[in-house]
Parts: sequence; C-alpha cells; structure tokens
Amino acid sequence: METIVTTQDFGVEGVRVEAQISPVANYAMQQNKIPLIAELRIINNSQVSYENAEINLSFRPTFAFTGQPVLVSLPAGGEAVVNGLAVKLDDAYLATLNERVLGRIEIRCTWQGRELASTEAEIAVLAFDECYGFHFMPELLACFVAPNHPDIPKILLSASALLGKWTGSPALNAYQSQDANRVRMQVAAIYGAIQQLNITYAVPPVSFERLGQRIRTPDVILRDHLGTCLDLTLLFASCLEAAGLHPILVVVNGHSFVGAWLEEQSFPETVQDDPSLLTKRIAQGINAIVLTETTCACSGKAVEFEEAEQAAKHTLNTVPFQYLVDVQRARAAGIRPLPQRVWSESGYRIQHEERDEDHLTPQPEHMDTTFRMESLQPDATQTKLDQWQRRLLDLSKRNALINLRLTRSLLPVLVERLDQLEDAMASGEDFRLLPKSSEWGMPLDETALYENVAGAPAVAKALALDFTSRNLRIPYADGEVQKCVVQLYRSSRVSLEENGANTLYLALGALKWFESPGSAKPRYAPIVLLPVELVRKSAQAGYIIRLRDDEPQMNITLLEFLKQDFGIQVTGLDPLPLDEKGLDIRAILSIMRHHVMHMPRWDVVESAFLGIFSFAQFVMWNDLKNRRDDLLKNKVVKSLFDGRLAFSPVNMDQFRVKEGGALLPIPADGSQLKAIEAASEGVSFVLHGPPGTGKSQTITNMIANAVAQGKTVLFVAEKMAALSVVQKRLEGIGLGPFSLEMHSNKARKKDVLDQLERALKVAWQEGRESFSLTNGQTEAVREELERHMRSMHTPYPFGLSLYEAINGYQRYHDAAEGIVIPQEEMPSLTAEKLAQRERLVDELIAAGRLIGHPKDHPLEGIGVTAYTQQLRGQAEQVLTGYRSALKALGEAHGAFMKSAGKPAETSLHEIRRMASWAQAVASLRDLPGEWLALPGLEEDFSALAEYCAHEGRRIQLRGELLREMDEAYLKEDGETLKRQWREMQQQWFLPRMLSSGRLMKHLSGFYKGGKVKKEKAEQIVFGLAAYQQEGAAMSEAGSRLSPELVGDSYGPEARKALLEEAVKWVAALKDVCGADAENLRRIAGRDPSFIPAASALQKALDATVTAQTAVNSVLALARDCFMGEQLLEARLDQVNRWLENLASLRDYSAWLNTAKRACEAGLLPVISAYRQGMAHEGLKHAYFRGLYKAMAEWIFAQDSLANQFNGVLFEEKVAQFRVMDRQLTELTRREIVNRLAERIPDMNTLAAQSSELGILQRAIRSGGRGVAIRKLMEQLPTLLPLLCPCMLMSPLSAAQYLDPRRKPFDLVVFDEASQLPTCKAVGVLARGENSVVVGDPKQMPPTSFFATNSADEENLELEDLESILDDCLALSMPQTHLKWHYRSRHESLIAFSNHEFYENELYTFPSPNALCSKVRYIPVDGFYDRGKTRQNRAEAEAIVAEVLQRLRVEAHPSIGIVTFSAAQQNLIDDLLLEEFSREPQLEENALQQGEPLFIKNLENVQGDERDVILFSIGYGPDETGQVAMNFGPLNREGGWRRLNVAVSRAREEMMIFATLRPDQLDMSRTRSKGVANLKNFLEFAMRGVKSDAAAHAQNPADGLARDIAAAVGQAGYEAHLEVGCSKFRVDVAVVDPRQKDRYLLGILLDGPSYASARTVRDRELSQTDVLSRLGWRLLRVYAIDWWEDPRHETQRILAQLEKAKAAPTQPVLRAALPREAGQEKGAARIASAQPSPASEPRRPKKDSARKEYVVTQLSYKPISAEAFVANPPAGEIVKRLGAIVQTEAPILEGLLVRRLLQSFGIARAGSRIQSLVQVYLRGLPCVRLRQGDSTVYFPKEMDPSSYPFYRIGEEEVSRRDADELPWAEVSNAAQAVLRAQFGLPREDLIRETAKLLGYARVGSGVSQTMQMGVDALIANGRAKQGGDDKILLV
Repeated sequence: METIVTTQDFGVEGVRVEAQISPVANYAMQQNKIPLIAELRIINNSQVSYENAEINLSFRPTFAFTGQPVLVSLPAGGEAVVNGLAVKLDDAYLATLNERVLGRIEIRCTWQGRELASTEAEIAVLAFDECYGFHFMPELLACFVAPNHPDIPKILLSASALLGKWTGSPALNAYQSQDANRVRMQVAAIYGAIQQLNITYAVPPVSFERLGQRIRTPDVILRDHLGTCLDLTLLFASCLEAAGLHPILVVVNGHSFVGAWLEEQSFPETVQDDPSLLTKRIAQGINAIVLTETTCACSGKAVEFEEAEQAAKHTLNTVPFQYLVDVQRARAAGIRPLPQRVWSESGYRIQHEERDEDHLTPQPEHMDTTFRMESLQPDATQTKLDQWQRRLLDLSKRNALINLRLTRSLLPVLVERLDQLEDAMASGEDFRLLPKSSEWGMPLDETALYENVAGAPAVAKALALDFTSRNLRIPYADGEVQKCVVQLYRSSRVSLEENGANTLYLALGALKWFESPGSAKPRYAPIVLLPVELVRKSAQAGYIIRLRDDEPQMNITLLEFLKQDFGIQVTGLDPLPLDEKGLDIRAILSIMRHHVMHMPRWDVVESAFLGIFSFAQFVMWNDLKNRRDDLLKNKVVKSLFDGRLAFSPVNMDQFRVKEGGALLPIPADGSQLKAIEAASEGVSFVLHGPPGTGKSQTITNMIANAVAQGKTVLFVAEKMAALSVVQKRLEGIGLGPFSLEMHSNKARKKDVLDQLERALKVAWQEGRESFSLTNGQTEAVREELERHMRSMHTPYPFGLSLYEAINGYQRYHDAAEGIVIPQEEMPSLTAEKLAQRERLVDELIAAGRLIGHPKDHPLEGIGVTAYTQQLRGQAEQVLTGYRSALKALGEAHGAFMKSAGKPAETSLHEIRRMASWAQAVASLRDLPGEWLALPGLEEDFSALAEYCAHEGRRIQLRGELLREMDEAYLKEDGETLKRQWREMQQQWFLPRMLSSGRLMKHLSGFYKGGKVKKEKAEQIVFGLAAYQQEGAAMSEAGSRLSPELVGDSYGPEARKALLEEAVKWVAALKDVCGADAENLRRIAGRDPSFIPAASALQKALDATVTAQTAVNSVLALARDCFMGEQLLEARLDQVNRWLENLASLRDYSAWLNTAKRACEAGLLPVISAYRQGMAHEGLKHAYFRGLYKAMAEWIFAQDSLANQFNGVLFEEKVAQFRVMDRQLTELTRREIVNRLAERIPDMNTLAAQSSELGILQRAIRSGGRGVAIRKLMEQLPTLLPLLCPCMLMSPLSAAQYLDPRRKPFDLVVFDEASQLPTCKAVGVLARGENSVVVGDPKQMPPTSFFATNSADEENLELEDLESILDDCLALSMPQTHLKWHYRSRHESLIAFSNHEFYENELYTFPSPNALCSKVRYIPVDGFYDRGKTRQNRAEAEAIVAEVLQRLRVEAHPSIGIVTFSAAQQNLIDDLLLEEFSREPQLEENALQQGEPLFIKNLENVQGDERDVILFSIGYGPDETGQVAMNFGPLNREGGWRRLNVAVSRAREEMMIFATLRPDQLDMSRTRSKGVANLKNFLEFAMRGVKSDAAAHAQNPADGLARDIAAAVGQAGYEAHLEVGCSKFRVDVAVVDPRQKDRYLLGILLDGPSYASARTVRDRELSQTDVLSRLGWRLLRVYAIDWWEDPRHETQRILAQLEKAKAAPTQPVLRAALPREAGQEKGAARIASAQPSPASEPRRPKKDSARKEYVVTQLSYKPISAEAFVANPPAGEIVKRLGAIVQTEAPILEGLLVRRLLQSFGIARAGSRIQSLVQVYLRGLPCVRLRQGDSTVYFPKEMDPSSYPFYRIGEEEVSRRDADELPWAEVSNAAQAVLRAQFGLPREDLIRETAKLLGYARVGSGVSQTMQMGVDALIANGRAKQGGDDKILLV
C-alpha cells in the first residue's frame, strides 16, 4: 500500500487527507476482497470541530464505485480514521479489460457543502489475466491456479489413463492411499498428460508495461499450444489442485516451476522465502515434496519425469530463490481462483503435430522408503560417561566439527549418493582420490564447495562412472589435491603416533546453519564421521582411502552444540540407525532434517568431506570414547559412574597414624602424615587442602614414600604452576631424576630422553646403615616422649587424665579443705557418675539456698522428702498429738516416781528407764499382795517350786488310782503292800501262788471292777506307794515355806500358775530394776496405788511412742532425731518449733530430697560439710578441690612414670629428638634415592636392540629420531616405571602419552582438584589403582567467568562446572583434612577465612605481635563508574600510590594486587604502566625480584601468594551515591569461594582499598552468600581480629595457666591466657612491658594443645619451631613440675622473663614457614640428597642369581664295562651318585650317568649299564622332576619350584650342552635377561638367554632348550606375553 498525504491550497486551512491506497487494481483483488483503500485518515489541525463531515470518492474511468458518503466527526485538533472503506471494483469492466490502463481516484471531504480537503491519486488498473509482479502481494499468484477450468478435466483424463497403464489403477485418489509413491505417480501422470499437449515454450503475451506479466489461462494455452514457465507452472498447479493434490508455486530469479506435497500437508504461511523449506523436504528419506521443472514437458523435449525432478532440484540449488506460494494454504487464507473467462474461437490457430506415446514420460521408479520419525527407537539412556564425553567437546566455532573451514586439512569430496559410498566402504572397498575433471568447468565458489556440486546433471553421470571404478573426485586441481592429501596423510600419522588417536575422518552430510536469523553467512557442520585411513600405494598410484576398524560415529559435538545453543534436542541417533550393509545414512540425514525443519534457512546438504577433525581436548574425549569398559574397572570411576561408592570405604576418622612408618624426606605434620600413610596403604580418598596448609609438601612426601615402597605414582595438575611446585620439591629432595614431567601435550622429545638418561646415570649414595641405626634410635626416643603424653592425657575410668586432675586442682586449690573424697572410690568412678555428682552439688546448693542453710534449720530432724498438699495438715495433726502425749507422759512419770519414793528426772532417757520399771512393776499386778510383801520371796521360789512339783505328781497319781480303786484304798499302807509284793515275787512257786491269792483278794476289796487281775495288781500296789511318797515330800517342802504360800487359799493349779508368774515377773523386775527390785516389789505389795501408777506410766509411754510413730510415718524423722539425753521439755520445744515452722516444710522437703539423692551418689562428705556450716559459695569449689586432689593422688599411685617425671630431663630428651629428627630427614632422602637407584639397570650393559633397555639406549643415541614420545613410552612398559616411577602430567598429556593398556599406576594424585572438571579427570583416574583427590571445596571451582573480554560482569549468569573434587565428596568418598596453616605470618591474615569458611578448624599460630591486626581497611574517597567503564579510578590510584611508595624502598616485601573485576584489574595495570614509564627503575624493582608484582582478579588469583596483598574492591557507590548489589562473580552461586581464595593470599599484610563501607551493603536486597561474606570481611577489616579470638581473652577454665598468670602478675607483669584465634593457643603470653603491642614470652603447657598434636614431632618440635620462627620466645612448663613445686617453676619463669627483656626483639623470619603454590625463590636443596651422575661411578649391580657351575671331583677308578656289569661296586656307585647330585644338582639324568661312568673310565653306556645304573638311581634319596623325556635330580632338601639360580661353566670341563640344561636354570637366566634389559621379543630373549648361558651360536638344539625355559618362565607366572610378541616380567 502507498500512503498519500495531501494539503490543500483552498478550503479550510489545517485540514488534510492521508490515505493508504493500493498501487494497482485487478480482478484478483476484487475476487479476494483485498481493499483498494486500506486506511483513510482526515486530520484536523484547526481550532474548529466539524460534526458529520462527508467523505466522497470518485473513480476515472469508472473501474470502481462506492455506496453512500461516509460520515465522520472531526474534533478540533483531532483526526478521523476510516478503515476498510467499502470500495467495489466493477466486475464487468475488469473482465473486458485486455490491457493495463491508468486510473485516478479522487477523495473529497466536505462539511455542510463546504469542501474541507481533497486529494487525487493514480492507480494502475490491470488486465483480467495480468499479474502485477512477484513483489506485490505474491500470494495473489494463487488466483491464477484454476482447478475448476473446464479444460482441466481433459488433461486429468489423459493423466488417469497413464496412471492406469503404469499402476493398474487409473484412480486419481489424491492422498487417500497415504502412500507418497502413489501421490508421486499421480504427479508424474499429470506431467505426462501435459507432455501430450505438445505445448511450445513461448514468451509471455504482448504487454507494454514494465512491471507485471500477462498470464495465459488454460483455455488459451490449450488453444494456442503456447506457454511460458509461469503459464505451465500455473497449468500444472491447476491440474494438481483439481486432482486433490496440494500444489506449490516456486519462483526463482527469472523462472518458476511447480511442486506438490506428497503428504497431505501445507506450510504454516502462504508465502515463504526460505529455500531450505523445500530442500529439506525433497531430500531422500524425507520425500515430503516433489518438484517438477514444467518446461521439461514442452514439445521438442523428451524429458522423463525423474529428469524433470532433478532439473527442478538443480534450479533450486543454483538459481537465487525468490519465494514459494503454498496454494493449499492460500485457499485456507481465502484466496480463490479467478472466475472463468471463455474465449471465442477466432483468429489464427497454429497446428501442432501430436506426440507419439513413445515420447511421453514412462512410469517413474518408486522412491526410496520415506523415513518416519515415528519408527525411531527411543534413544539409549545417556550415561554419566556420555555426559563426561560431551563436556569435553569444543563448542566454539574454531572447531571444524561445528564450523567447517576448507583448508589443507579439510577437502570436499564429490559424491553422488552418500549412502552408496558408505555401503561400499563398509563392505571393505578402497577408493582412489582424484582431482576434478578438466571437462567439468564447474564453479568453485565457496558455497558450491560446501553444497554438493555433484548434483549438477553434467557432473552426476561422470561421478557415477567414477564410483563404479572406485574413484572419488576432489574439486581441486591435480597439484593442489596432491599437496592436501599428503598433508592429511602426514597429520593423521603423527596424530596416531603422538596421541594414539585417529583424527582422520570422512564426513558424510553437513548441517547448514546460521548463527542468528539475521546472519547472512551460512555455516556447515559435519553430521556422520567415518574413521578412515590414507594408504599410499606407490608414487604413481597415489593414495587410497579405506575405512578403519573403528566404529563410525555421529558428530556428538554438533548434537551438543544444537542442544546448548539452539535448544534442539536431536533424538533417534543413539544408536545410529543401521541398514544391511552398515549405517543407514538416509535415515540419519532424515532425522537431522526433521529436527531442524522449523529452523529458517537451515538445511542438511548431502556433501562429503575428508579431513582432520580434532580439537584441544580431542585426545581426552577420544580416550573416554575408546575406553568405556576399561574406565569402569577403576573403582573410583565406577563410583562416579554409578553415583555411589563401588568399594568399601575406609573410615578416615579411625585411621591410625603410625609415626615413623613412612619415609619422609620433608618433615610433615600429623594431618599430612595421615594422608601420606593412607595413600601408602592403598586408600582412595579426598584430601582437603585449605590455603597455606602445605599441599605441595604433602604431595611430595606422598610421592616419595610411595616410590620408595616400589610403587608408581602419577601426579596430575591442570595448571603448570601446581605441577612445577611439586617438581621443584622432588628435585630438592633428590628425586628429580626419577620424576618425569610432561605437563604439556607438546613435550619435547629431547627433554624426555634427557630425563630418562639422567635416571639411568643416577649415582649411589652412602649412609644406608646410618639410616637404619638413626631410624631405630629415633623411634626409641619418640616412644619415650610419647609415653609422657599418654601418661599425662590418658583418661581414666572417671573420664579425666592426670593433667586434667592437676589442672582442676590448681583451679580450686584456694577453696576450703573440708571435703575429702575417699580414694577407694576412684576405681569405680565414671565420667557419667562425676557429671551426675556435679549436677547434684549444684542442686544441693540451690536447695540449701532455698531453705537458708541446712545447718541448725528449725525443721532439722524431719526427713520427709516427698511433699504433698495434704502433708502439712497431717504433720500439724500428728505433731499436736505428739505434743499432748509428751505432756501426759511427764505427768505419769511424776506420779510413778512419787509412789516409788524417788525424785522425778525429766530427761527422756530417765523417763524411758522409769517407764521400763513401771512396765516391770505393772506386770506384778496379778500376784497376791501377801506374796509381794513377803521378804525373801526369791529364796522361797525354789521350795515353792518343789512343793508344787510334788503336789502336782501326787494329784496325778491320785487321779490314776481313783479311776480303778475306791478312795479308801488311798489310806492303805503303800509301803507295806509294795514290800509284800516284792517278797511274794521272790517265793517259790507254791508259796508265791498262796501269797498272791491273799494279796489279790485284799486288793479286790478296793477294786471297782470286782476282782483285780494279776497284771493290774503290781501297778496298783506301786502307784499307791508313789502317791504316799509324793504326799510326804510335799509336806516336807511345805514345812519350809510361809503359810501364805502353801495355804489353802490357792488350789494346786492356781498355786503353780502364780508361782510361774511370780518367778517370771520378779525376775524381770530384778533385771530391769536391779537392786531396787526388792524394794519396788514390797512397795507394790503394800501400796495398792503403786502398780496402777506404774501401769499409767506405761500407758503414757505407749501413747507417746504411738504418737511418735505417727509423726515418723508422716515426717520420716531422722534416726537420731530423739536420741541422746534430751529433756522432756526440750522435746516439747522441738515439737513446738516444728509446729511453728510447718510453712517451710515444702522447701525443706526439697532440700532433703536433694540431699538424699546426693548421698546415694556418694556425696556424703559434701552433705556433711554443708550441714556443718560450709558456705554456699565455697561448697562446690571445695568439692572439686577434694575431688581433683583425690584423683591426682590416686593416678600418681597408679603411674610410676608420672612419679618419676622431671621436666629438665624431659627437655634434654626433646633436644636429642630434635637432632635425631634432623639427621633422619637427611638420611631418609638418601635412602629413597638408593632404593630407587637399586632398581635401575646398568646403562653400560650391552643390551639387545629389541629389549626395552636396548630401545632406550638407541633412542638416546639417536636423539629419538623416528620415534614418537607415546610410541617410545609404549615400548618401555617395564623399564619406564623403574626409571621414572613418578610422572607429573596434565589430564591432557596423560591422555596423549600414556597408553591405556599399560599397567595402572599404583597411585594417582590430583592437585587443585576443585578446579578440575570430572570429565577431564576420569580418564586419568582409570590409569591408576588408587587415587588421592587433593583440593579445597571452599576454593575456586572450574569456571569461565572472565574467559573473554566481552563478558558482561554485571549481568552474566553462568554456573560453575562440576569438579572431580565435588563429585568425589558427593559420593561420600573417604576424606581427611590438612589442618596446619603455614602461610600467614600473622594470624589475623587467615583468621577471617578460618572463622567464616573453615569453622575454625584450621590450626593457625599466633604471632608475638598478635595484639594488633595486619588486615587494614583503607577508605577511599571516590565512586564506581557503574554505567560506563565499570571501574573505580580512585581506588586504582590509591593502590598505585601505595605500590610506588613500597617499590621505592630498597628491600621491600613482595606485592600482589587483587581486584574484584577484570575491568578494575586492567585499569590498575594501565596506571602502573604509566608510572613505570616515568620511573623505569620501579618497574625493574617490581618485576625482577624473586616474586614479581602481580595484578589479578578473583578468577585467576588462586595458587598465588605474596607478602603483601592490596585489594581493590572496585564496586561501591556510584556518582549518585547508590550502591548496586551486584558484585560480579561474588553474586554467583559459589561466589563466596572466590572471596575465600582472595583473602587468603597474603603472608605478612593485607590492605583493603575501598570506596564501599560495610554498612552500605543492604542484605535484604540479595540472598548471595558471597555478598554477605564480603560485608563480614569489610567489617572484620575495619575492626581487626574478631573479639572471640582477641589476645586479651581470659579463660578461667584452665587453672594451671591461671595460676601461672597470677604468679607472673604478682611479679609486675601482665599476662594473657589462651592467645590465638584457632584451636591452637599459646597458654600464657606475657606482655612486653616496654612494647605493649607485643608479647615478651610465651609459656606452653603440656595441656590440651600439647595432647591434641597427632604426632610426637608435632608436639615437641613443630609447634615450638613454627612459633619460634614467628618471633616467639618460648618456655615449656610441665604440669607435674608445677604440682610438685610451683614456687620453683615460678622462679624459672621470672628468670626467663628477665633474660628476654635483656635480649633484642626477635624478628619474624620471612622464610619461616613452608610456601605454597610454587612461590619459592629457589627450591631448597640438600646437596647430599642430590644424585650426581658425574661425581661418583655407578655401583655395578651383581646378579645374585648367577653362579659358577662346579663339576664334582671324583677319584678315578677305571673298570671295564664287563666287570662293571658283572661285579658292580654297589657301595661306590651309590656314594658317587649322591656326591654328583649334591654338587651339581639340579642335574639331568643323562649328565648324571655320564659323570658317574667317566669316574670309572667307561666312555660309553650300553643298555646293560644303563639298566644297572637305573637300579641305583631308583634307590637314590633325592627329589625327581620330569623334563620332557628325561629326569632332573635335586637334593632331598632342595625345593625344585623355588630354585633361584642359573649356572655357567667358566672352564671347558664345566660347560654343559644345551640339552643338559635344566629348564629351571634356563628360566632363571631368561628372567635375569629380562631384569637387565626388560621386555624382549621372544626370539631376542632366546638369543640373549643363550648368550648369557655361554652359547655363542644359537642352533636348533640351543634354541629349543631356551624356548622351553622361556615357556616355563611364563607358565609359572614370572613373565607374561605382551604386545608385539614381547615377553615382559610380571
């Protein structure tokens, strides 16, 4: 549209018209409703508004018309806009228009008849069949596609007939078959039908216009048989659309042709100007579109459809593309075909002959199978290994894998079909490379070379012919091709030799890509890479190319590039698609096309290139690619791959360090020693190395110790600086000759050979015996020193050591002495019990304070420990009752005493005694009073008892008699009757019978049962006698008693009972009352009130006891509560006190409860002391005093060593240890060198050329001519590890030079692992058995923040790469830490990092001037130029001024400048250069010293250190005072690690120059940890050392140090405790009274810091050495000495102070501490440890396996053979056989027999002699071993399997034939050859072994024997078969 702006000379001023009007008008616009006037704008700039203004349009001629005028409102100063003005073109007029006419449009704006403004415009009115041009609405070209034209069906009928003939089906079924081949057949049939029309190509119809073209409609074409390319294209498209297909109109410069979708699709837009949309879809394998050159169907041409396809493709690729029109999309957009216009048949008609059918197109061949993305298998899961490989890729445009550049290393190859070439090469075909044909004359511009010129028809046929001849063409001239191919041949060969990697590839297919939508230059990247090799047949035949036996590969660099830079994730290529012959190239290219289909102008071109495809990290990438399986055999790599540990980790916290177990050429602290020994024992672990902790020193020791033990070490660091530090240290300790440095992947061959020759010439060193002796002595002294530490700090069962006990006692020795802890308790005490006791003491004191104090408490005696709410009421009740009972008891006691006639005593003891009397008296209450009143009652008791006894028996007998007899019988004379009975028994029979009858008769008169039986008579007679006797005895006893006792007042039973009671109670009364018993009894007998009074007293006492029991049950009274001579009144007073103080019962119960628990816990002495009045404040201290004293005394009793300790003698032992340690270090260096030198072969040995030694000798002599470094190293697999057991490499050089098939290193050590990406590390890890990953996760990760100058530091957001250190830590791999910080000569320099980043775990050392800080904040007045230069000029100028000031001082410390940005770094550099130009001497001062001035930023300062570091923060307030919270790399994740690196670089001083203050950092605006740390750092710099680490810290916890400080203070000195910022502190530091900011003396105790040292050396030497070098004067005070005699120790301290005051100030030694990161001004070397090849001759190595062959000396006793057989000397034969075996064994049987027979003079052994000797041999006591057909004899005591020697006959008589050699000897000789010359090919080993055994010529017999010996050597595992038929020692 054109915009017309009109101003008017008449009408209203300020009103104008603007219109957007189409430049042309035609029927196509009308048909498709395209507005003629798109927009009309009336602008009113006047001050008057016009409502309902009218707009009128007029047209001349009348080619259009409008309806009613348009009404608009024109506000003053406003405008009216009319869109889509209704203008209708005149159909009838346009339909009759045959030529373009010039029309005019007039626009008038009126208001109330008054014209406001008007304008006119010209417009071209086109003919009906005219197209204006391709640049004006090209989509209107679709209007001329007329699918409904009546002539179209005729053409389709012809096409249908052809289709039926070709396929058997004439159906034009469009896309219904969903078969692209069927659709293509339909397109081809339409092409054939158009061919049948015999249309002649003609120029367009006559038109007199510059723009536009007349288009012939189908009827005109069919009528005239004439047509242009556009006419035929539109006709073809009309037929396609009529057939239901989707046509495409393709317009190029000056030409057009047609295309058709083979799938039912369309483009997203009608018009497209990107030709790649077509090229991608017409490619084989995609087949989405078919293009056809329509002019090929014209008459006079017999062009087949397929040729028309190729012609269209060629045109598309060679003629500038204009656009395409997708007709189907145009229809969807509403663009309709023009209506039909029928021409009458008039005018001339040209006759055309009809074409024969033979001239029509034949049926086209089927297309290749169309590739479908849906058929793809899912990609294989990407493994960690794949990720590592991809991260090694170079994604820059320098990489030919991303951006092809045609050089001599990259040649285009002309190929007709890539898939055919790949199939042929995969089948093993070779191809010759030829230059382009001189006949082609094809263009050689850059695009043509990248995009395959083989598609040109003229070239395609020639290439097809060449392909059959197996020739490939390079589109260069002959001479150029030759040069390029030779260059490729040489480069590829060098790569294989030097890197072990093939880099020559044939690239098939290339991706054409653009950097951005606006980029004009296309770039090309190869897609498929076939590994090939160039083979030179001959000078005449030239070079051929063939496929290598490697796997073809996808260009994964390209895939990763597409993913990262364009977000295109290409799938379906892992694994690569295959066909029956190899790769499916069509599928691969189709997949690529599918994935870039949406990218404008991108395409896949089917070109081929031969070239070198490599990049900086290619060797590492190739290493991973080719070693996938081998990599995972390494346990660490397997762990990284799996994401979890694949091995059992060692618990490093429990790893025991054995001091003296490792060979340390450099002294090491305990944390270093732990790492060294762990590495030596085969532990793979992570070693944390914070700044300044001696990483390089540790690594050097680790390497030295490992190689001394026969291990091989690979030390890896990506930076040369880190490698150089270790190399210098190894050189300094004498291991330089054994360490091969190859950091660069371009190592010089001469340097490598010089280093190997240097190792061969290493001299021996004396002192091995001294080493063993000194090592043993040192170990003994070390153990003595260690015993003291163990004695002082070994905890006992109670959890404390002797030192802690002494220290504790010293802490509390001023406390009261009242508490003594029994030592018997010590063995049973535990730490848990002690902790419980301490808690209980605290509780006891708290409870005691609660009640005031336990001594004399008013509630004392109460023991209740569980208080309840009811307790107080119960207590009041029972105490009240108890008080009443006590009162009643007093009254009863008074009455009783009054009756007893005794004075009343009120002591409770007396009352209880009287109560016992009363109880005894009361017990008499049941006895008769007259009894009680009788005097001498106790004497009557015996007679009364006798009386009662007789009376009782009498009564018993009476009862028995009366049961059978009458009572009258009792009056008979019993004695008379008994006498008569006895007399009767003595009479003889008859009188006895008479007497018996009389007596029986007498007795029967009394017998109640009638007649007495005889057997009863005797019992009755004797019973009566006994009855009468008891009566007489009772009368006699009664005569001795008072009548009151035996009167009739009491019956017998009552009398007896009274007697028993009387005896008992009278006796009890006597027991209780003693002498008063008689009196009391009488009183009781005569005073009736006495016994009731006694009973009353007893009851009162019982009531009191009951009341007391109640009180006790409620208040749990103490046992001693009512004991003693307490008066009753006092008891009442006590009860009254309790009643009065019951309000405090709860608190007192709490106290009692606490005391009870404390007593149970063993704190009775504490409780006793407390109750006795010890003050609250002193109780706990007194407890601790007693406890610690008891502990110390008990430990001394157990430990004799502690008892015998003397500090002076111990210091002497330390001095001895110091001397021995120094000597041992030097001797250790010599020992390591000697151990390594022992393994090196003799350089002067004449070795076989094929042996490893021979190969090396030859290479040294020739300077390595003709052999690459990698190849040389591959040829020395055994010798190289002996010469250089340590190799120092970068990951790149390791991948380049180390054959992965070589034996793995025993140990791989990584340095600076935090900066090494895992992808670079895994290849090196896999080259070792075990790995030590050294680094600091709190320092720099791998990064590229300042990698380019164009980086936007304020907005760049990049993630740090993963490092091998991070990944190993993520696996929870075993880890240990280096703890001792050596770098900083002032503790303040590392204090911030230690506190902020390392949790104060670093072991740092204070300086004598620790009272001041060496970190200074220097405020600068300036601003940060944030928006422009991003620099801070004021800071830069301030730093430059500081630098210049320091440089002007002659002896100045080294200086480093650190900036936070590259921009600030550059500014300071520029300013300094300006100043140096004015003062050149300053530049020399800055750069010529040992450590030159550096200026670095956060990203590259790691690894550097200087004495003084000057910081430029740079960032800060801008000109407006605003602070942007963006600090470059600090804001990033992990930015805090950069800050940590930066602030830990200084050794002596750090100055921070800043315009930024910490208070200006608003942390609410950022979450960055790095920025928060920066704020803290600035605050730290402003205030100095953190307060918690201040030197003035006073720690009262250490009693010994406190006592020492107090003792020093009494002498007038000021002392500080615990001086330092880390875990290591100087126990007591005495301030110099002359210089208050320094310390005069440091006092070290043998306390916790002493004990925390891991090793004796740390404890006794290292700590004091470091402090001394920092300037301290030190004195060690031992706890035992202080315990024994503190006064003497105090005097010793004061003497040292006076001595220190008299001495000058001790300076800080600048070289005091080990330096890190290679900053040594010169590597320290010990001359005695340096092997010097020229100084002394190499000691010849004796072959211990070689011996002289000794022949047995036998006496000569000749005997004939016949006699020997007939009469054999058996004893002599056996003797001689034994002697021969004993002397010459091992010996073969043949030689043994020969020796025997020769001693008997027998020259030949016949069969009889042989048989005879065999008999004796069978009886021979020896060991036999079969060797082939013979037997080898060994003495009985010799083990054949371990025979170690080979023997050589020096004289003729002792030489053996080859077949007489035992194979065991040959094996040993071969082993000796291999040990001297190392790997040898089998034939050479056989020859050298024969030579060693004395055989000058190697015949078949000798060769066979040697062969058997070599086979035996391999069979028993002492050697192995290597590559190239080499035999290697195992």
